[in-house]
Amino acid sequence: MLRGIEKVPCEIVHIDRARQAEAFAAINGNITRVSAQVVYYARLTGKDPEAEEMARVLSAAEVTVCRGAKTLRTMKRGETNAVGAISKLLNKFGPETVISALQCITQTGSGNPGFLRAMIMEPLCVVLHRNPKWRDSGERLLREMDSFDFIEAWDAAVKERQTVPSVTTQMLIADAVTAYLTTTMSKKNAA
Repeated sequence: MLRGIEKVPCEIVHIDRARQAEAFAAINGNITRVSAQVVYYARLTGKDPEAEEMARVLSAAEVTVCRGAKTLRTMKRGETNAVGAISKLLNKFGPETVISALQCITQTGSGNPGFLRAMIMEPLCVVLHRNPKWRDSGERLLREMDSFDFIEAWDAAVKERQTVPSVTTQMLIADAVTAYLTTTMSKKNAA
């Protein structure tokens, strides 16, 4: 009124909280640029089946999606910003592979804070999808991966490169994981 505006276009709709969250995700995910994390939590609140499936997978792997953007250095064990990447991995590889890959990161070593990112998760999924015996070996896989050095694998993949093509990096990390597990898993089988 103070600005002389007589009409404001709007529509008032009375709906329950779940539908409100669904509407928020649809509107803000398509019109206003918001983070994938915010859209994920809105969909989860709205009981979206895909978001609920992702929440189940994340819980099984002891992973939480950060509510706000965090830098890799400030992340704690099990925290990620890569909700979009995890969604794509679920669609491509399925929950069993994604859970195992995430567990290889969060439940080994020091929990590998900051390594729940697409450039690490996708190569792990590729390796475990190609080798279902490794993926399905449960605790044994985690015991073997406990000694795998993600920092060393990352440094070797990006070494002496000005720019790091993601496909090359992922391929090099997948090769490092494959070589490591081929050696460690076959030693135990021979014994």
